[in-house]
Parts: sequence; C-alpha cells; structure tokens
Amino acid sequence: MPQDRIIVRLASREAGVELPVQLAAAVRPSARSQRAAGDERVAPLGLVTAAVLAGAYLRFMVVARVDFPLNDGGLFYVMTRELMQAHFRLPAFTAYNAANIPFAYPPLGFYLAGLVTSVTGWPLLDVVRLLPAVLSTLTIPAFYLLSRDILRSSGSAAVATFAFAILPRTFTWFVMGGGLTRAPGFLFAILMLHRAYLMFTRGTRRDVAWTGVLGSLVVLSHAEAAWFAIYSAALFFVFVGRSRRALVQSALVAIMVLILTAPWWLTLIAQHGAGPLLAATGGGGYANFSWFPIKTFVFTDELYLPIVGALGLVGAFVAIAQGELLLPVWLGTIFLANPRNPETPAAVPLAMLVAIALCRLIAPGVSTLARAATAGDRAGIGGAVPRRGSLTATVRATAVPLMLAYLAAYTVLSSRAGVRWNSSLRALSPAERDAMAWVAANTPDSSAFLVLEPDAPWFGLDPSAEWFPALARRQSVATVQGYEWLPGRQFYNRMRRYRALNTCRTRGAACIDAWLSATRGVTHVYLHAGSCCAILAASLRASANYVPVYDGRGATIFRRVAGTR
Repeated sequence: MPQDRIIVRLASREAGVELPVQLAAAVRPSARSQRAAGDERVAPLGLVTAAVLAGAYLRFMVVARVDFPLNDGGLFYVMTRELMQAHFRLPAFTAYNAANIPFAYPPLGFYLAGLVTSVTGWPLLDVVRLLPAVLSTLTIPAFYLLSRDILRSSGSAAVATFAFAILPRTFTWFVMGGGLTRAPGFLFAILMLHRAYLMFTRGTRRDVAWTGVLGSLVVLSHAEAAWFAIYSAALFFVFVGRSRRALVQSALVAIMVLILTAPWWLTLIAQHGAGPLLAATGGGGYANFSWFPIKTFVFTDELYLPIVGALGLVGAFVAIAQGELLLPVWLGTIFLANPRNPETPAAVPLAMLVAIALCRLIAPGVSTLARAATAGDRAGIGGAVPRRGSLTATVRATAVPLMLAYLAAYTVLSSRAGVRWNSSLRALSPAERDAMAWVAANTPDSSAFLVLEPDAPWFGLDPSAEWFPALARRQSVATVQGYEWLPGRQFYNRMRRYRALNTCRTRGAACIDAWLSATRGVTHVYLHAGSCCAILAASLRASANYVPVYDGRGATIFRRVAGTR
C-alpha cells in the first residue's frame, strides 16, 4: 500500500549526512497498521482509570466547595418537588414564577432526582447539587466505548478519553443545578451514539434494541441532547451505513423511540396540545451562527494555552490526510446544526481528533526522532555517543512518556484553574438565601420583583434570577427560564429585555424606571449585594420612588412607592 513519507533531514556540518525518517502511516490505515504506528503503546485500562479519576476530581471539586446547587436549577428543583408531591404523576403546570408554565420539560431527570430523594431520604437540594456531577462522571467511560469503536484502537480511545475527561466543556454545564437534565441527556446521547455506530457497522438485533432504548432515554432527558443524537446518528449512517439494512434499522429505532416516549408526549399533548413543543423548537432563535469558534478552535474553555484545541486542529488535518472524514465533518456539522450551544457537543469529536494527533503523528514522530538522534550519534554525526544509563540516553528513551505525562498534568491543572475562575460556577451564598427567605416571609404573595445579578451572562443563566422564584416564592419579572415552552416567542422577547436590563447594573434609577415602563405590577427591586450594583443602589436610595426595606450581606431590597410609573 502506498505510504506518505515525511523526510526529516538531520544534517551535520562536519559529516554532511542526511538521515530520512518515516513518520506517516498508510492512508486509511487498518487497526493493525495503527498499532504498528504506535497507537497501542498506551496501556488503555490504566489511562482510562486515570481519566475517570481526574474527571471525577474536576467535577466534584467544583460542587464540593459549595453547599448549594451551582448556578441554575431553580426551575428543575421546583418541578421535581411538584412531581414528588403529585406521587410521580406528571402535573399539568408548574407553579414556578407564577407564569402558568406547562409541565412540558422532558422529565427523566426529575424522576431520577425524586426517586433518589424518596429512597435515600437525602434533601432534594443536595440531590440537585450532587447528582449532575455523578452523571457527568459516567459520561467518561461511556465516551471510551464510543471512541474505541470509531478510532478502532483501545490505545487511541484511552488518550481521547483522557482529553474528554479534563476538557471544561465536557462538565461545566453539567455539574450545575441545571445539569439535572443536561447531564443525563449528554450521557444517554453518548451511549446511544455508540450503539448506533455498532448498529450501522455490524447490525445485530441487540444493537438495534439498545439504540432504540437509549434514544428514548435521550428524548426523555433533554431536547438539545436529543437533537445532537439525531444529527450525529444521521452522519454515522452517511459515513458507515448507507445500506438498505441500515435504513430499515433506523426506521425501527425511530418507531421504538416514539413508542417508548409516548407516555410523556401523549400526556403533554392531551393537556396542552402541540403548542409547548412547537414553542420550544424556536426557543433558541435568539442565537445566531458564528464561524469564530470553529475558525479559531477557541471553544474548549482552557484557561491557559489551549493545547487540547490545538491538538484537535492538528488531528483534524491528520484525519483528512488519511481520508477519514467522519470526525472533521462531525465537528463542523455540530456548529452548523446547533448554533445555540455548539461548544459542548463539539468536545466529543474534538477529543478523538486529539488522540489522532498524538497517537498517529506526534508521539510516533517524537519517538522516531529520538531513535534517529541516537543512530546519528553512533554514526558520529552528533558527537560523542551517550553512555547507556546516562541522562541524555534516558531522556531520549523516555521522550514520549515524558511528553504525554507533561500534557496530562498541564491540561488537568489548566482545567482546574479554569473552573475555579469560571464566574458561572457560583452558587447562592447563605446570605443571599437569607434575603430570599426574608422576601418569602415579609412580602405579600402578589409581590413582583425585579432581580439584578452581578456578572449576569448574556444567555440568562444567573443564580439570583433563577432561584428567586423557587426560594422567595415570588414572581421575578425578568427571569427567562421556563418561558421557552410558552407561545408567542415569549422566551425570545424576555431574553431581549433581560439583556437590556443588565445595562442598568452600572447606571442609575432612571434606567430602571425606563425598563419598568413596559412592565406593570412590579413592587420591589432586588439587588445583589456585590460590587456590581453599588452605583444603582446609591441611585435608588436617592430616588423618591424607591424605599429600602432590606439591607443585608446578601442583597439590598427596595420597595417601589405606590403610584410610581
């Protein structure tokens, strides 16, 4: 089979000798040729175990430092509590934020949390805090199964699994309170794609059955994860299926998913019609496609030098050079098909491309160069031949393990630092919870609050606004969670107004008055006690339209004077 050869010329001024070094493998190599190129030099079991341990450490390090769910999850906490109160029968609506929101969210995560709470007696808040990290950790061995079959090498799959385990994008969104639905959705999507790949490549009845069952669990967990599983499986069909048998099997899987998920969607349609499902499909319409992340490969959330992203880019070109287009095309498709949040699912093919770069090009190349340098020394090119057991000889012999060990340590430390500095991975402090408890005990049930949060992200995930309806049990007029299930593009409109509201954090009371001119019935303004809102708080204190009624370490609360427009 013809091979591409990269010639490395090691020239000595004294001898003028050139030494060719072969670095490239055959185009479209088989599993055997990959092993010959060095894919199996890694001990898979040990590296996968290390990946699981490192990944678990990074995930639980984040949640263990707080005593409350990270970031979002208030809506899911309320819905789980309501499901338990209804004896695990799906309610028609959720009382969250007094918005008459249909109980339309895929409910599997709520059932899991409710059952864990019922069986163990653990407080539901602790389950919402810890269960997402457990499920996110389980995605690591699930990813190994998928990558082992796609890469056709357990050694490469182990390397890919380590990269996947430590990438912040594979867990930051899943260890939050909202990970109660996102984490099982991602887990079951990976498991389903593994079985779908096997179904298209070997086609047993067991693979068809498992693909249908796991696909149902994805649909019952998270809508975005279900979409990721659908278009990814379609890509697998194009690249490794393309047969009548695979088409029939795909149809059988679709029928199984419809049947197994019918108790949920039939109940939803019976209670509300198809409106909530149709509204949710357009809920992400505010997000516009951008080529920037895929052009720059800056989407891994690495705090320091983005080594994983750079290795993934190299791996994409190696795969293209070898005629293996599935992973590069899959990566690009994710950014086209999922513009709202492409970075998280993109970590799946990216981690495999990292393994391709390391196992097929970089590690074999470093090893070959070390051997070539030793051979050159023996030929008199490099001067004195290093003595066996000397530092130089030892470094050359262990060049690849040293490189891999450094990369592993660096990426773990980079991820650790990244999640520590990630402002979205914060939880409500006890003082903030005390402020919300004061609201629940000292304000009328009909009160409506304008809640402002420090460093609120553009997409509306902020702990104060998300948890306020759950803990204060009062309406938050700017909260966006849950409105994707309501008609009339309410989610989009609230997101637009939410962004406009955030500009008031560093401005005065006039900005708040202007924002509230289009919102009736607001009785209070709730300001986080952080430095974000100091200017606004001072302006509200000086305004005759607002009276401070609570001033604690967690928040400052103002009551609007009756008649204020």
